[in-house]
Amino acid sequence: MAQELKTLVEPNTYEVSGDGTQITYSTSGIDGSPSFSYRGPRGDDQTFSGDDIQTLDTALGTEVTVTVADIADLHVITLTLVVPEMWIGPGSGLAFKTIAVYVTREEPFTGRIGMPAAREQFATVNLEGEGRLVES
Repeated sequence: MAQELKTLVEPNTYEVSGDGTQITYSTSGIDGSPSFSYRGPRGDDQTFSGDDIQTLDTALGTEVTVTVADIADLHVITLTLVVPEMWIGPGSGLAFKTIAVYVTREEPFTGRIGMPAAREQFATVNLEGEGRLVES
């Protein structure tokens, strides 16, 4: 009896949570553009779409970055979700673990002049969730 080969597909929706952070990332919504929703300790509930979302393929997977806070002359906080490459069967999902990285970039006016300092501060969040294919 021959086994039936299943066609594998890439998920287009990723829902993850951990340490008070909840993220839903869709590679393409109804209008064809990506969407990213965030709830967490570094900003209120926020939704991003289109050009507000930056993606970069790296050795880690796809890094998906949004700006969760931008306070002039103080700091900019970005959040980068690392999405691993994965393949799933149609109609199924796949559980996975990943990380997100908050980067707080201090503006030059906030530090003490002449004092050595790191401009970026990093905080990681361990996340668990599921990747699945959502058909529009």
